[in-house]
Amino acid sequence: MTTFVRDNSRGWETPSAKITNTLIEGENLDALLLLENTYTKKIDCIYLDPPYNTLGKELSYGDSRSDWVTFIRERLAISKKLLSANGVIFISIDDHEVARLRILCDDIFGKNNHLATLVVINHPGGRNSGGNYSLCHDYVLVYANKKRANLIQGRKLTEDEKKEYKYVDDISNYKLAMLRKTGETDKRSDRPNLFYPIYWEQTSNTLSVTKKNGWTKILPIRADGSDGRWRWGKTTFEKRMNTEIVIKLSSSNYPIPYLKIRNTKERTRKYKSIMNDPSYTSKRGAEDLSRILGSKDLFPYAKPIELLKDLIRSATNTNSIVLDFFAGSGTTGQAVYELNKEDNGQRQFILITNNETSEKLPDGICHQVTYPRLEKTTKEGTNLLYFTIQ
Repeated sequence: MTTFVRDNSRGWETPSAKITNTLIEGENLDALLLLENTYTKKIDCIYLDPPYNTLGKELSYGDSRSDWVTFIRERLAISKKLLSANGVIFISIDDHEVARLRILCDDIFGKNNHLATLVVINHPGGRNSGGNYSLCHDYVLVYANKKRANLIQGRKLTEDEKKEYKYVDDISNYKLAMLRKTGETDKRSDRPNLFYPIYWEQTSNTLSVTKKNGWTKILPIRADGSDGRWRWGKTTFEKRMNTEIVIKLSSSNYPIPYLKIRNTKERTRKYKSIMNDPSYTSKRGAEDLSRILGSKDLFPYAKPIELLKDLIRSATNTNSIVLDFFAGSGTTGQAVYELNKEDNGQRQFILITNNETSEKLPDGICHQVTYPRLEKTTKEGTNLLYFTIQ
């Protein structure tokens, strides 16, 4: 019978710590089967960086007899059971396996629950793999337990983006956007109820949705002269027109209504599907780990901390539980800890890794990399439970 055994020689307990995290050393399928008893529908975010099997070598993690798809399938099937109602799973993968993984995830999580296939620029200069192209990216597949709008939270504004909010009134800084809808679904036929006249009196700079003699009538006319539509319905406009609308004159002196987009503390922007930032590179991940452990090349495939933080931040609240059962160097644990420090959160992580040995890691990755990294980067104010599987 497979069981968890607390390793009293490792782990730590910090007095009065509010957060308890878990590191499990052992074969991840066994660990997942045990977690199923306690954590079904309780995990809010799963991040995985599974073995890519790029060179067709036998798989580690104690399961070399099964092929790659079978190996991944049985673990993802349990992941589906562990995800909470609002749970999200992120899976890093390369070009070699992305197609098969997409089919597999469509089957397990549901095709309709696919949120995105992110492209992460991890080698901006390209890498020579002997093919016809110099590859500079990997992928992250994103699936929800149940897809819905606004499940993924936006990112904070950059300093340059904050500068766009260059106007200020008694409420806040703001920028302007045309009240007339632009882009897709901007025609009157798309939302007929959002086509209505606005009336403006220039001297008093007063707006109304009621016709008044001598006031200028404004309609949402598209650039080609056809009928467009407003962003707001008439009722919303009437409630907010005195504080949230600005009239500017065009070059032909035609009044154009703009709405104020305010820079509140909660203002965010959606993450883009192409994730291109210097902090997301594989080189940065290796540098992060080297700086922490003081030794180069112990684990050259560590994921960059900022990428993990952005992914986890987008899919968690301050009390979420985060799981990584291909924990490798432990980047996920550090990412969770740093997010908590930034927003005073109480997220918890559960990491599962084997203790695979190599020439550079004779004592095993868990003993020489994962645990030491967590000890150096997540100890303050937290407890760590360390389990082995027997």
